[in-house]
Amino acid sequence: MGGLGGLRAWQWVFAIDGLLTCLIAVIGYMLLVKMHTRHASSCRSEKLVLYFTKSIEIVATRMGLRTDFPVLVAYLLAFFMPINLSAKLGFSVGASQALSTPPYFLAAILMYTEGWLGDKWQVRSPIIVYNSLQTIVGLCLLQWVASPGVQ
Repeated sequence: MGGLGGLRAWQWVFAIDGLLTCLIAVIGYMLLVKMHTRHASSCRSEKLVLYFTKSIEIVATRMGLRTDFPVLVAYLLAFFMPINLSAKLGFSVGASQALSTPPYFLAAILMYTEGWLGDKWQVRSPIIVYNSLQTIVGLCLLQWVASPGVQ
């Protein structure tokens, strides 16, 4: 599209991105639901946060989008894991594709076990804290340990 309309190709990238952003904003504004945000114990800032959070969830649901952060993280890890295995750890492309599968089996077993334990013990917070700490330690090992065996 370089030269079309007197704009260079990189300018078209920003123009199209801006137009899509404005289009989504207009659609979002039309789909926003008027919510009752009066609550006796909430201050004004809490009401605003509640209103915008709930509005975004409703708009995303109506548009068929998922707003779950863990789902986003899972997709990002699924996309970048083979890239990290080949570029950073030195595995071949085929080996990095094969090595990116086993963590999902372990994650499925861990997910069902933690769900069962959480239901049995009626606790959620310790399990969430454990998973968060496990993620932080894993990312730190991946970033700052030089040995591929440890990573």
